[in-house]
Amino acid sequence: LIPRPDTEILVERVIEECKNVKSPVIIDMCTGSGAIGVSLAKYISLSSVTALDISEDALVFAKKNALANGVDVSCEYHNVLEPYNGLMADVVVSNPPYIPSQEVLTLESDVMDYEPHLALDGGEDGLVFYRAIVDNISSCLKKGGLLAFEVGMGQASDVKELMEAQFYNISVDKDLAGIERVVYGFLK
Repeated sequence: LIPRPDTEILVERVIEECKNVKSPVIIDMCTGSGAIGVSLAKYISLSSVTALDISEDALVFAKKNALANGVDVSCEYHNVLEPYNGLMADVVVSNPPYIPSQEVLTLESDVMDYEPHLALDGGEDGLVFYRAIVDNISSCLKKGGLLAFEVGMGQASDVKELMEAQFYNISVDKDLAGIERVVYGFLK
């Protein structure tokens, strides 16, 4: 559950898009350690952040990280493969597991030795969580609301395509290495 520098690009994009949103309601799906949700709660004034994860252990870390940073983040258990029947958000942000199943065991030890398998495996093609979030987005995102994803190398065009039927102004941001890392758009 170690945040990587690539995730900063996602957080910066959401902060930028929220500049003109008064008291945004934000849902961080697949929160892990809470790095995204905690950062957004800290840097977006008057925001209300709910962090969701299927791992109770991850939620414990997320809550500890929120407390350590002096922010209030609601941490809830949720299986992202199912609709979220909680609050309606202005922003849904996610850095879900995105590594294709067959590649998980080939990862370098600095990832394999420290990251839970659950936080890495994105299914056969690495896109299972993106599909589920997009398919269920109307259960938790307001019309005109922002959906922002961190994606793995080579996945941006596939994730953008998944979003095209329901989103407008879909854009891609590159990370510091020039890799397409963030895909975001607004719900029609």
